Amino acid sequence: MGGERTPIKTPVDERDLELEKVKAERDAYIKKLDEAKLELEKLKEERERLMAEVKRLEEVNRQLSMSVESLQREVSDLKAKLEKPPEVGVKIAPKDLITGIQRSLEEADDRAKTVDRETTFIVSDLKITLKTVLTAEKEEPRFILPVRTGEIKPEEMSTVEISIKPIPGKKAFSSK
Repeated sequence: MGGERTPIKTPVDERDLELEKVKAERDAYIKKLDEAKLELEKLKEERERLMAEVKRLEEVNRQLSMSVESLQREVSDLKAKLEKPPEVGVKIAPKDLITGIQRSLEEADDRAKTVDRETTFIVSDLKITLKTVLTAEKEEPRFILPVRTGEIKPEEMSTVEISIKPIPGKKAFSSK
């Protein structure tokens, strides 16, 4: 028998080996647990960051919703204004305008005849240049006469020229 010795395996050695194996597994689990804890911390931080971002975006969304509501009201108001043109002047039918001018001239003529003076003046010819907006109402033409300067843009207005001349009336023929 030579001088070599063969190690004798005892149950204690096998237990030590098994214990070392269990310790190695434990250390691996502990390492994985530490890594999982670090990942959990990162996820918690990310969650907090995302929660803050959600709150910020909710506030932005609330502000944008308010802006949208305001703009919708403004659009609605503008549509209502477009549907109903602004009343910027007096609407009058052309025949009513001419009749009104004629009445005024007749009153002036009657007054001129009753004035006790050596001389009097009459209107022998009248030419009116009228700036107005031409429109239609119930299939009839209408003039819109501005009430105040600047209410209607000049480029929206038309020029209407009216010439009125006196003609002899019925009384002039019957008195001869």
